[in-house]
Amino acid sequence: MAAALAPESGDVQEAEGNKENGIAADYMIGLTYNKLFEHDVIDIDLAPEKWGVLTSHQEYFVKSKRFNSCVERRYTDFVSFHELLIATYPYRLVPRLPPKKLIGADTVFIEERRKALKRWLTIVAQHPILSADATTRFFLTYEGPKVHAKIQEIFRRMPDEFTTSCIASKSKELVKSVSPTLIANSRNQIQGILAGISQLKRISERMVARSQEYASDLSDIGIVMLEMSNDNQDSSEWAAKGNKIWEETKMGFKLVANEFNDLYAQASDQATVQKDEVLEKLNLLFDVLTAHQLLCERHEKGVAQDHQRALAKMLAFKKVKIQKSISGTDTETLERLEMRMMEQESIIADVEVRSAFSLHCMAQETQLVHTYLGIVTEIFNSLISVQLIGHSEMSKVWKGMQEKIFQCLPSNSETAD
Repeated sequence: MAAALAPESGDVQEAEGNKENGIAADYMIGLTYNKLFEHDVIDIDLAPEKWGVLTSHQEYFVKSKRFNSCVERRYTDFVSFHELLIATYPYRLVPRLPPKKLIGADTVFIEERRKALKRWLTIVAQHPILSADATTRFFLTYEGPKVHAKIQEIFRRMPDEFTTSCIASKSKELVKSVSPTLIANSRNQIQGILAGISQLKRISERMVARSQEYASDLSDIGIVMLEMSNDNQDSSEWAAKGNKIWEETKMGFKLVANEFNDLYAQASDQATVQKDEVLEKLNLLFDVLTAHQLLCERHEKGVAQDHQRALAKMLAFKKVKIQKSISGTDTETLERLEMRMMEQESIIADVEVRSAFSLHCMAQETQLVHTYLGIVTEIFNSLISVQLIGHSEMSKVWKGMQEKIFQCLPSNSETAD
């Protein structure tokens, strides 16, 4: 699976067969939503809080099914990794990291950031190109200290994707049929989808909040009923004139008060499942669509700055060999990489070719976004299942309570004419 999802970025075998389309499909050929999510499973758990001299910091246990690894990471490690991905793959879907809260981070913020980091790393670890990069392997497997500094030390001199890609020389050919109208229409379509997903995300957040409030209200009802049932003060003859309704009602309260604990548990479970199965999937898709928007913005700003940075890196590469400690990179691989750069020096110097390569990558990333859209059906299926199961279970509890209430109804009650 890994080999199928993560080919060499310069592999143009499929691209050659799709030249007539103008947009090469290469690594997207045969890539389905299910295959995408089977590539790697990422999990992130909170590690015990650690204290420095004056302040504490949060660490995370990061697990990768693909590498069968579990490593500890800090937020600053994610920042360094993100910076390297943006520098090496400026024309790929690299999601935005969640923000760092400098002071006063409460448990809610810490949990939400944990979920956001898990989504971010999931997108990276499932990406056909990013997942194959040595930087990703290093981040998911390195067990040494000071990860944020070490990863920068090893990989900061790595050339960007265009500089070493075999596909660079064919970029103009691959995008010759792509028109500005085609690009604009595709971007507008995804912007419309993003707007819709944003609305669904807000609605789902409100539904979760209402379910949590509903659960809390049910718990409060049970507490109030129990308190009222424990009222030991009997009604006086003067006040009730022999009417036993209140005494019988208090007995009924005792019978059904605990049932509200069951209702509270059911409603709480429904809120939790909806948050995990519906809202989190919406958040993941929202992150993917937002990453595409950021990619389009980078493309619109032009490739001039990227071009100058790449040329500077190429010159530096001629003078300084990349450290041999790069995970999975030996001397032979480094020499082959340097030779490829030298062979492509004239191509690399052509900013128009870089622009075409950027457009080709954006086409691939747009296809990847459409693959992710397969999650929409799963989201609605989860929503329906949550509602069906939740209401069905709660209906059983309500029905049991109703039968008990019927037994407690005063036998001598009268209705007004």
